[in-house]
Amino acid sequence: MSKEPTPSSPTTAELETGILLTRAHVAADVRALKSQLTPEHLKERALDVAERSMESVVLRAKQRLAELPQALLRTSREHPVAAGLIALGVVLAIWRAARTR
Repeated sequence: MSKEPTPSSPTTAELETGILLTRAHVAADVRALKSQLTPEHLKERALDVAERSMESVVLRAKQRLAELPQALLRTSREHPVAAGLIALGVVLAIWRAARTR
C-alpha cells in the first residue's frame, strides 16, 4: 500500500528543496535582523527618533506661539472681567517692580 505521488502533490525531493529554500530565507532574515539590532544601529535609530520628536515639538510650539495673540484676544472677548483683572495684576506687578528700583 505505498502511496504514489499524484501529479498535483510534491515529491520528497521537491519538499526537501522547498525546506532548504525556506531555511535559506529564514537565515537571511535573521542575519538582516541581527545587523539592525546592533547597539550602534539601535543608538542611531533612537537618536533619529529623538531628533524628529524634538523637531515636532519645536514646530508645534512655534505654531502655538503664532496663534497666541488671536487666542488672547478671543479669550479676553469671551471673559472680559477676567482679562481685566489679569491686566490689572500685570500692571501692578510692573509698577511695584519699577518702584523698588
